Amino acid sequence: MSFYSKPTKQAILILTHIADWRNERFYTVRDVSMMTGVSDPTATKVLQMLAKDGLVESRKGPGGGFRLALPPEEVKIFRVVTAMEGGEPFSDCIGGLENCSEANPCPLHEDWKKVKKPLIRFLEETSLLDILSAARRMGRIGVS
Repeated sequence: MSFYSKPTKQAILILTHIADWRNERFYTVRDVSMMTGVSDPTATKVLQMLAKDGLVESRKGPGGGFRLALPPEEVKIFRVVTAMEGGEPFSDCIGGLENCSEANPCPLHEDWKKVKKPLIRFLEETSLLDILSAARRMGRIGVS
């Protein structure tokens, strides 16, 4: 079970690697693909979605590519998830009902609200820098 889609996970991975490179240079889709293992077509799609939301800048032509539009500490994972998923995370009914609401709750509604709040708070408080720092401590990423 996953809380969000594979493209969202790939976006977090791509952004973490771009943040690790720590400079103002633009990186090509090929650069990103080689560092992350995400295929060129998928990386292109993910980067375009992130650019549309203002999380990365893009430049065409020689020396072009993608780079972070904000410092890593300002990129909250909640924003990445909403950019990729197209809406607020965990907004669907956990019980699978179409019309679940406060006025018409499913049997799991109240319990799900209790679980959902800390998950959203975690996403709102966790930055790309937090993930990058943890990945470095674990030896899973290093400046290239």
